[in-house]
Amino acid sequence: MRGMPHSITSVCERKWMSRDTLRVPTDMHVMNTVLKWVGDPEVRRNMYIAANSCAKDNLPVLDKLRAKRHELARCLGFPTFAHLATSDRMIESPKAVEDFTRDIARELMTKAKTEQQLLLAAKRKHEGSSVNHVYMWDLPYYMGMLKAQKYGIDSRVIAAYFPLENCLNGLHLLCSALFGLELKQVPMLNSSECWHGDVVKLALTRNGETLGYMYFDLYIRPNKYNHAAHFTIRCGKRLRDKSYQKPIVALVCNFNKPAPDSPSLLTHAEVETIFHEFGHAMHSLLSRTEFQHLSGTRLRASKTMFAAMDTQTQCLYSMLDLRLFEKQPLPCSPPTTTQMLHELQNSSTL
Repeated sequence: MRGMPHSITSVCERKWMSRDTLRVPTDMHVMNTVLKWVGDPEVRRNMYIAANSCAKDNLPVLDKLRAKRHELARCLGFPTFAHLATSDRMIESPKAVEDFTRDIARELMTKAKTEQQLLLAAKRKHEGSSVNHVYMWDLPYYMGMLKAQKYGIDSRVIAAYFPLENCLNGLHLLCSALFGLELKQVPMLNSSECWHGDVVKLALTRNGETLGYMYFDLYIRPNKYNHAAHFTIRCGKRLRDKSYQKPIVALVCNFNKPAPDSPSLLTHAEVETIFHEFGHAMHSLLSRTEFQHLSGTRLRASKTMFAAMDTQTQCLYSMLDLRLFEKQPLPCSPPTTTQMLHELQNSSTL
């Protein structure tokens, strides 16, 4: 486990039979870190297989589920569950999925083979000339190595530019500059409202009116949900008295907690993750529908992702624009990214 960040080794358990042996959890973020930083190929292989395996007792359950899915599809008039699953998506059919993936593979194959040879050469240099294959558990390690050697890209250096506190300030900035909203921390109603001491409650307001509430649960801890996600706790909907039920959401991530002598630093991928999930949260909080089953992210998945991907894509450009040019009076010429998004959001939201 040499080369592993302290944030990962700190969540490992030492086996009782040896002080030098660690029991490593197979959570996704732990696996990704092991695959990226551990040089021992056997450790990477074992980690990858363990994290991507399931208990044998689950296999017959999955077989039954697959059969029931097929039965459900046939009852609803579809030849397969794949036809049912794609019927209300933008892709529309299994054939379109196959054609799309085949076209993408054909377009990328030449480039992929070239990069595969680069990875194989790097692996041979590190593990010996007799190596003939690059496996899935090799990719993160050797991709990181080549990026560092060829382009001088080191994710640990990049992370120094993204303290979590600055990224959260960026979320506040986006709310204000692009949406005309304010995101402010508010106290919990009582002790039972908060499921952990790390959780923070925020209110999303506009001109003094509260539009909804958001919980931030951002730090890694044992037995916590180990992915990043936006969860809808309560949907918005029109009530019988014509008032509107305020939506409540939770934004859950697994970032490292700040140490006494250093802040919590995010990789570029983690920065994109928090803005992506924040896009989902804003979708839920700003949505105004008559019925809760149509509220926020309860849309077709292909359309639900737009708000998240759009926020993820635009957030860094907007922050960069404000950082470089400061605040500018509107309208200005030529229009800035911030101005264009500001006008778009004002015309398309509350």
